[in-house]
Amino acid sequence: MAYLYAQRDPAALVHDAAANARRAVLGGMTLTQALAAPQDALADALRKRIHAALEHARIGVALVDVTLKGVRVPTPVQGAFDDEQKAQQQREALQRDARAYAADVVPRAQAQAAQMIEQAQVYAQRVVTRAQGDSARFELVLKQYRKAPEVTREALYLQTMQDILGRVTKVVVPHGSVIQLPAPRASAAAAEPAAPPASAASAASAPAPAASLPRPSDSLRDSLRERAFR
Repeated sequence: MAYLYAQRDPAALVHDAAANARRAVLGGMTLTQALAAPQDALADALRKRIHAALEHARIGVALVDVTLKGVRVPTPVQGAFDDEQKAQQQREALQRDARAYAADVVPRAQAQAAQMIEQAQVYAQRVVTRAQGDSARFELVLKQYRKAPEVTREALYLQTMQDILGRVTKVVVPHGSVIQLPAPRASAAAAEPAAPPASAASAASAPAPAASLPRPSDSLRDSLRERAFR
């Protein structure tokens, strides 16, 4: 009886109730959420809202079931939606690449940083140890110098001369001999080919230059000069 007399067009009321339920359910979602939502969940939400509207109207219609054929993108915005989906996929791909790159670079950078820190610590320890050793040797020499200044100076001088002369070329020059310097030029002159026979006599009559010897080092000269004036 309610179906016959409560409303003039019960079918239109059912249609309006379904449209209102569809707007209420899908209106609270984004398009992506609506497309990704399970069809059964959407159909159940629509059924509950339509049933509540029909019960409130009391038109004598009982809702049996709601069949949701699918959620589709409106044709006017299909192109824009496709572009948005492509951009979303590209963003996800870039994020995956960034995470993979970070997973590869960060551990290697951390390992390199740890290695550099370890090397710096080893270097610092080596420098400190060397400095402590030099300081200890200096303290020992100072104690010996305070006990016997002359002996300590002589020992230091001999040790210094041994270190210097061990790294330079040594030349023994007889007393009164003349040394021609610099040695490289004299060596180059000695390496030149012999002169023609016509000039052999004049070359033989000229006094032969003294053998060229290397220049004494400045440190050796200063040490010997200091030794001579003490």
